Amino acid sequence: MPDWLPDRATAEAWLRRWWISVVSAAVILVTAITVAVVVTGRDPEQPAAAAQAGADPTSPTLDPSPDLVDPTPAPTSAAPTTPAPSPTSRRPSNGPIDRLAAFVTTADQLVQSGDLDRKAGRDLQRRAAGIAVSIQNGRHESAVERLHDLDKRLRELREDDDLSRAGFAALDVIDPIIDSLE
Repeated sequence: MPDWLPDRATAEAWLRRWWISVVSAAVILVTAITVAVVVTGRDPEQPAAAAQAGADPTSPTLDPSPDLVDPTPAPTSAAPTTPAPSPTSRRPSNGPIDRLAAFVTTADQLVQSGDLDRKAGRDLQRRAAGIAVSIQNGRHESAVERLHDLDKRLRELREDDDLSRAGFAALDVIDPIIDSLE
């Protein structure tokens, strides 16, 4: 037993508090990572460069290397000009989760600009993350109910002057999300 602990009971209590702190920190870290992944809603199979450029990662490159070019002549019949749907797309790019991610990004920007109280911004992010989880789990009724609560909270923040008029207008995107879920 270390010299700085007077007796065994004190050492056991200290060790118990230490383990509780370590486990709590691990739970908070896992929760934060999960929320970040859910809120961003980015498809992990899509490369980051293609996602930023807005390009389809499955589309062929325009400039193939010379050794990969097929030496056979091109067919004489015209190929259809309509592009085939991407097999990796799982949801529309402006779906409810993407709109929630845009909501969270806007809330972050409003906190940085001083148009939204920092504590209120964290509350809005937490609520949006919970709504995103409900949507991903297929609980649309619960998500719609929580979206109505989020809309009510935005109005309360505006009344309490924790959210500027411009910030309220920027965050007033709840109705289209509800419409897309109903």
